[in-house]
Amino acid sequence: KRKKRKPATEWWEMKTSKGQVSVLLGPASYVARERIGMQKGDSVSVTGSLVTRNGRTVLVATEVEVGGETYDLFTPEGRPLWSVNAMQGE
Repeated sequence: KRKKRKPATEWWEMKTSKGQVSVLLGPASYVARERIGMQKGDSVSVTGSLVTRNGRTVLVATEVEVGGETYDLFTPEGRPLWSVNAMQGE
């Protein structure tokens, strides 16, 4: 039986006033399709939840603001937009 592979995920390593933080955005294919990106030196604001994953604390992003553009990653009900979009055939 063949193992099902997990989709590649998009991670950002960011420096903050409190140190380095790993930010999980979601599936890399969704992040690329929505054209969510940043360049070194960009001002970035991330809203999300701190969780422990594999023994380390990471920030699971629910909203990202880059260069004045805001990208929602979850619905107000807490469902990831990549799965909502997939269910709607987008």
